[in-house]
Amino acid sequence: MPTPDGWRALMLRRSEAHGPFWQGISGRVEATDGTLRAAVQREMHEETGIEAGYAIHDLGPWLEFKSAYSERFYRKRPIAVVLPEGTTAASVRLSHEHVEARITTFDEARELVQWPGNEEALTALEQML
Repeated sequence: MPTPDGWRALMLRRSEAHGPFWQGISGRVEATDGTLRAAVQREMHEETGIEAGYAIHDLGPWLEFKSAYSERFYRKRPIAVVLPEGTTAASVRLSHEHVEARITTFDEARELVQWPGNEEALTALEQML
């Protein structure tokens, strides 16, 4: 989201039960979603309570990685969402997966995330904006 002194990133800290690390909004495409866009809209609502007023940007391509917490492999599509003006960390309704929300600079966000793929997605988003 833009501020007078530049763009900001919404970061969510996962609960202990869900691997305590910082990330942006994330999730998977469910069979009922139909499209990647529908999955983004569902995850936005589930993880933040925000239903409308945002813009979705596909940062592609698909990334494959092995979980640091299990032997499972995942595919991830980096998607950016520009939140509605006036969104604050306090206005975000956290899901059961998260315990804290912060709105940070991109440098701060890169310091919070623990996975290189997340750093790369933040840099790609910052360059796109």
